[in-house]
Amino acid sequence: VVAGWSMVAARQGAAPVPVADPDTRSADEFFGLDRLHAIHLTFSRENFDTMLPSGPSGRGFQFGADDSGYPKVTAALAFGDRPWGTVTVRYKGNSSFRSAPSELKRSLKIDFDKPDKSRSFFGLETLNLNNNAMDASQMREALAYDVFRRAGVAAPRTAFVRVYITVPGRYDHEYAGLFTAIEQIDQRFFRDRWGERVGVLVKPERLSGMPDLGDDWAAYESRYSSKIDAK
Repeated sequence: VVAGWSMVAARQGAAPVPVADPDTRSADEFFGLDRLHAIHLTFSRENFDTMLPSGPSGRGFQFGADDSGYPKVTAALAFGDRPWGTVTVRYKGNSSFRSAPSELKRSLKIDFDKPDKSRSFFGLETLNLNNNAMDASQMREALAYDVFRRAGVAAPRTAFVRVYITVPGRYDHEYAGLFTAIEQIDQRFFRDRWGERVGVLVKPERLSGMPDLGDDWAAYESRYSSKIDAK
């Protein structure tokens, strides 16, 4: 241990990677193009099987469905060599889910404040782990966000994460692959960038332009995939 940092070696002969304490360090120390972390998720067999989407043919995205139709389950998370606690996990993505190279390397969304609302991970409530399914370089998304930030756009920060998965009787600390960790755009993100919360945050998909649906906000919430209760 050096100045509060432990050295954790990922498998496959990789060099040790410095790992900070998620409970005491900030997001500034998690994100960075030069940051490579290791996360180990342990699921029960039932929970792992439950994660598959309920849409037609189990192919992922369902327009208008809550959380894109991906069931949420709990898992035990370890960061590097340190058990951290229970988190809530679900799959994410559309084409990235269908193009995943294996059942282990599917994009994930992790909620650190569920089921325990008092906890955060490097000050984060949520983290996205994208599987770079259509990017042989495994760097395109991280570099693109970096270009936007350098241009003055308030784009999410990134890091790289080696993900390992355990499912008793099926996988034992199995290496799932290299993922890109993407900062969640949420109220914490807005407070960090502008010092205040926002009232409306939408993620419109499969829309032709920005259709006018009238004066009632309720008509927009599903079509525009509202992420914040604007009432």
